[in-house]
Amino acid sequence: TSTLQLQQENIPYGQMEPRILPLPLSRYLCSEAQRDWWSATYRLYAGTAEMGTLAKQKLTLQRGLEVVRGVGNHGLHANLLVHLAEVFAARMGEVQESSEQPWFYKEQWSALQERSAHYWSTVIPILQRLQQNLTVLVPKDPLFPHL
Repeated sequence: TSTLQLQQENIPYGQMEPRILPLPLSRYLCSEAQRDWWSATYRLYAGTAEMGTLAKQKLTLQRGLEVVRGVGNHGLHANLLVHLAEVFAARMGEVQESSEQPWFYKEQWSALQERSAHYWSTVIPILQRLQQNLTVLVPKDPLFPHL
């Protein structure tokens, strides 16, 4: 294999690793809505957005940020929101354990705590609606569809 050949020639594989996935593979790792969002994000960041599609790309970027932040009718599934809240809470513990000096990690710890609390406060109303057998409104084409 190519990895074995690199090892025989004493070339570390890390130097030969591609920085991105090949296009035919990466195309199927996200939905079309996610691809549109990532493309708009990159084009606006890099300044390569065309003038005719600039407004649409800004709207796509803004909508994606609202979804990721859990603002408005975000369409994020309750399971995903709970998972995000737990991940941020776990990361708080990791940050706290990484240093003995509170001043060193306090700002990052507080930001993680706020993000975890935000996702919990976002999911609690959804869980209450589900408990009462009420419908939860979701967008027609969610950015992160529940599988």
